[in-house]
Amino acid sequence: CNVWISPWMAGRNTRIREELKEAVIELDMDPSDPWYNANTSYLCPRNPITQKYVPELMAQVLRDYELDGFTVDMIDNATLEPCIADHEHNYESVGLATADTFAAMRAAMDAVNPNAVIEFRAPYSNIANLYNATAHRSLDSGEAGSYDMNRRNCLLLRSYIPPGVAVHFDPQWWHKDEKNETVAKMLSTMVVSGVPQIGVDLVNLNEDHRQLVKDWLSFYQEHKEEFRWGEMRP
Repeated sequence: CNVWISPWMAGRNTRIREELKEAVIELDMDPSDPWYNANTSYLCPRNPITQKYVPELMAQVLRDYELDGFTVDMIDNATLEPCIADHEHNYESVGLATADTFAAMRAAMDAVNPNAVIEFRAPYSNIANLYNATAHRSLDSGEAGSYDMNRRNCLLLRSYIPPGVAVHFDPQWWHKDEKNETVAKMLSTMVVSGVPQIGVDLVNLNEDHRQLVKDWLSFYQEHKEEFRWGEMRP
């Protein structure tokens, strides 16, 4: 069981925003700007309260709910603009503050469960974050709109993600009446690109689609060591 979480987020109507009001980000931004509410719904990464809160939150939720891990989401929606709030800023750079908190977050989770899954999305699956996650996911399928774009993003990630750290598709989905040939192309593309994930209604799949899923996942299981350690060329 993995929980989706955005640990820096503090929405306007949440209890935590009131509790941590001294750490909420403030921006030199017109409140009428359409992005104002979204950009100011985060804790300031450069504030020590935030830097203490985020790792403790991840460890506590992991422990209390006996989770297998987290999908860490919505980090790329946070603004990179400097905070102008009248509170302490102990980093000059938003990026450095965030990177150090990511590392502290990973250490806090490892102390609770060293086998916990920590999944990042491609926008923050960068060189600074290589070892702060155990799994890096390609672009959202709904955003990409294309299994082929998912493949390209997986191969890009695999070009610099170290061995032993998973790279995987966003859960692949298709229409219940999709052609068998297209479903097979989606599944085969996903299997050779990274760890496969499927997001369709398995219970109500037609028999042809169910058999294709079974065959391609079996193929992955048979060859996954080659996919993991083999050399891939165009």
